[in-house]
Amino acid sequence: MKVAVLWTRLSGYLNACLRELSSRSDVELLVAHETAGNDAPFDDSQFSWMAARIEYVGRPDRDALLTEVQAFEPDVLLASSWNIREYRHVLRRLRPRPLRVLCMDNQWRGTLKQHLGVIVSPLYVCHLYDVVFVAGERQACYARRLGFSDDRIWQGLLCPDTATVVSETGTRNLRLPHAFGYLGRLSAEKGIQDLLQAYEIHRASTAVPWDLLVAGGGPLTPELDRYPAVNQSGFVQPAELGAWMKTIGCLVLPSRFEPWGVAISEGAAAGLPIIATNACGAVPHLVHDFANGRVARSGDVRSLVECMQYVASLSDDERLAMGRVSRGLASPYTPARWADTVLLLSAQLLADRVVQ
Repeated sequence: MKVAVLWTRLSGYLNACLRELSSRSDVELLVAHETAGNDAPFDDSQFSWMAARIEYVGRPDRDALLTEVQAFEPDVLLASSWNIREYRHVLRRLRPRPLRVLCMDNQWRGTLKQHLGVIVSPLYVCHLYDVVFVAGERQACYARRLGFSDDRIWQGLLCPDTATVVSETGTRNLRLPHAFGYLGRLSAEKGIQDLLQAYEIHRASTAVPWDLLVAGGGPLTPELDRYPAVNQSGFVQPAELGAWMKTIGCLVLPSRFEPWGVAISEGAAAGLPIIATNACGAVPHLVHDFANGRVARSGDVRSLVECMQYVASLSDDERLAMGRVSRGLASPYTPARWADTVLLLSAQLLADRVVQ
C-alpha cells in the first residue's frame, strides 16, 4: 500500500507512528512537511530514514507538490487539517483518487469560528475527504458536526513514542521523584504563567515543597528567569524524553487551550500521576480524577494549587498506584495501533470501492 502524508511540522511522536507504518510489509511512504520551528527544534536526523520526503519552508509550491504526489500514485493520503490550501489543491486534482483522510485534533468548543466551519464544511471539507482521523471523542464530536458519519470517523490520531518512553522509565516499584514536571511550549495558551503562580503558592505553603522541572521553549522562556527555583531543561529531543520523565513524579499540563495534549499520553505511558486542566482534549481518555491524577479548572490558579498539593500529600505507594493506572489508560495509544488503524481500515474502505 502506498501512503502519502501531507503534514505541518514533524514531531517525535508522529515520527514513531510513521516508522511503525513503514515497517509493515508492502508499505511505501511519501511525506511532505514544513521545516522545524524554533520553538520545537526537532533534530532532523531522526527523520533521515524516510526515503521519500518533501520538506518546505513556509508554504509548499502547490504545482510541484501535486506533481510529486501524482507521480507517487498513493492509495491513501493523510492530510493534516483542512486549512492548507496547497494540500486542498492536491486533494482536488489527484487522479486516480486515493482514499483521502483528514487528520485533525481540534475539539468542539462551540466558538463562532467553529460554527462558521460547520456551515462551510459541505464546500471545503466533506467533499474533499472520505474519512476523518481524530484524536479522541471531543474531536469526533466536531467531526460529526462537520458532516462525517460515525463509520467515517477513526480515533487514536495522536500516540506517543511508547517504545522510547517505556524503555527508559521501565517498571517503577520504589519511589517516584518528588518533583512536578511541565513538558511543552512556553506560551500563554499553555497556562505556563498559571503554573508558575501555582508553584510559588505551593512553595510558600508547604514545609518540604516539591521541585518544578520545565522542559520546552517558546515566547515565555524569559518569564521563567524570574523564578530561580524552577529548573529549566530547554527543548527535550524525543530520544531524551524517557530519561527526562524519570526525573519527575507528576506531569502537569495547565493549558488554557489544548486540542489534545500528547504530553499527557507520554506522561501516562511513563507511569506518572497526571495533573491537567479540563481544557485538554486528552483528559476524558487519560486523566481520571483521583484515580491517576487530578483535573484542574482551566485558568484557575487556586484549583491548580489544590491539585498539586493533593498529589504531593499522597504516600509514595499511592502515587505509584496512580502511575500504574496511568499506564493502563495509555496502553491503547501506541504507534502499532496507529499503524493498524491506517492500514486495516484503509484496506477495508478501498475494498468497498472495488465492490461498488
